[in-house]
Amino acid sequence: MKKNRVDFYGFTLVELVIVIVILGILATTALPKFADILTKAKEGADDAVIGALKSAVNAQYAANALNGTKNASGEYWPAVNPFTLLAQSPPHKAYSSSTPDGLTWQVTHEPTYQAYYITCSHYAGSQWGNGTKGRFYIYQYGDAGIWGHKPGDFWVMVDYGH
Repeated sequence: MKKNRVDFYGFTLVELVIVIVILGILATTALPKFADILTKAKEGADDAVIGALKSAVNAQYAANALNGTKNASGEYWPAVNPFTLLAQSPPHKAYSSSTPDGLTWQVTHEPTYQAYYITCSHYAGSQWGNGTKGRFYIYQYGDAGIWGHKPGDFWVMVDYGH
């Protein structure tokens, strides 16, 4: 007796639909996690730059204190653009209302408040802190006392997220 033999060379439609549904479920749960990772990476990059600026400013403070060099307000804190104290500085420029490029930090000197206003590379907003995304930092080098901060403080004025 001759046996009928059928060879199977593919997947059924039901099997394909099940795989697609499973992949869809995995994608909807994984995508928010990946978006959060990107945000955390930007925040980490900002924190690294600000950490480097703080270290450079503190090193210059120590050198000024050892040498007896004070700034115009009688403090040892360097009254210079903090980016100029770094051996390798990230791209930075004077503040402009241009669209952020994701690479260039912006700096504004405010002699009245004895401070430098620093905005991260993806900050979108005005130089006075009313923005829509990114972080706005202030480095206080004198004793003008913005909101109770003391000379040498680096602080986040506003954080609109990334």
